[in-house]
Amino acid sequence: MIIIGFFLFSGINVYAQDPSFSQFYMNQTYYNPAFVGIHGGMMANMTYRRQWENIPGKFATHYFNFDSDISCINDNGLGGLGISAYRDVEGLGYLAMTGANIMLSVRKQTGVNSFFQAGLGIAIVQQTIDWSKFTFPDQYDPNKGYLNTPSSFSHYTDQSTFFPDPSAGLIFKTGNGPKKGLFRKNCDLKIGIAVHHLRSLFSSNPTPSFLGKENDLPLKFIFHANSNIALNRDADLVVSPCVVFECQNPMSTVLLGSNLLWNESFFLGSWFRKSWVNPYETSTLSFTIGFNSKLYKQRKRDFDMLKFYYCYDMTLTGLRNNTTGGSHEFGIAYFFNSTLCNILGIGNSRNKHKKIRRIPCIEFKPASY
Repeated sequence: MIIIGFFLFSGINVYAQDPSFSQFYMNQTYYNPAFVGIHGGMMANMTYRRQWENIPGKFATHYFNFDSDISCINDNGLGGLGISAYRDVEGLGYLAMTGANIMLSVRKQTGVNSFFQAGLGIAIVQQTIDWSKFTFPDQYDPNKGYLNTPSSFSHYTDQSTFFPDPSAGLIFKTGNGPKKGLFRKNCDLKIGIAVHHLRSLFSSNPTPSFLGKENDLPLKFIFHANSNIALNRDADLVVSPCVVFECQNPMSTVLLGSNLLWNESFFLGSWFRKSWVNPYETSTLSFTIGFNSKLYKQRKRDFDMLKFYYCYDMTLTGLRNNTTGGSHEFGIAYFFNSTLCNILGIGNSRNKHKKIRRIPCIEFKPASY
């Protein structure tokens, strides 16, 4: 890792950006905390991403999320509650970032099939570095190569830092589709914005640095829009276009594409991503294949759903694909046809004296995103 060591101790500006995923639909709460509970049930999902398989060193991201609709506690107030965790590793453990996030959303109904949902996430992040794995120029000899002798480079002894990392977002959702038997307007639409790394707005203390310098994370702004559109009356063919724009000074990324869901059980997707920081640009083309499996319970319409997918990113510009080896992304999600309210036995106050409670949550539609 001599190259990384060179950049760490030099005056050259090195730019980096938060990890991103190629499949937006399976990692929505990572982009916007307002997504928690928006699907109307409970959901647990895990994602693993391996960036640039052939590049020396490891660039891997793990992400876990669990969230539930809790609107049944308050019809026109609470939206969802969720927790998430992630770990991003660079260089076989040389640099790593681990975070845990608690998210809460509130909902404001604006119509029969439309509402605003605002979310807040409070994360605690740990950054670690293993100095013992780095090698530096003075440990190499032109003739003998690596000498395995101590380096004269000095660094701080701290190998771990902690800091809070809040985020916030807003989503507008409209439409009551796609679902079977709905002939007109059989679709939905979600538009949202989010801001990450809000710590710098509320604290004058910079994020702790391994080099004793100011090293605050720049704000990250995200805009996203996606829709689920039924292509026939039976809603067994659904197209799900999406666009995501990220801006984290001085880098920007745009992701656009669509998934095509067939018979609520099989989907394919194609996505294009372009990232740039002047004068450098990179672009990738992603292909996704996924499967859904319904797990029926007592009734035909009462089921949970298991989803899993694989996504391959092919590098188009910047570095050649045969050099990077592309990127791989795997994900699995479980959608529960129930909420935390059902499990805990809580609901709207007007139903508390009834033996059988009606939980007024929004309709759970696992067939769409």
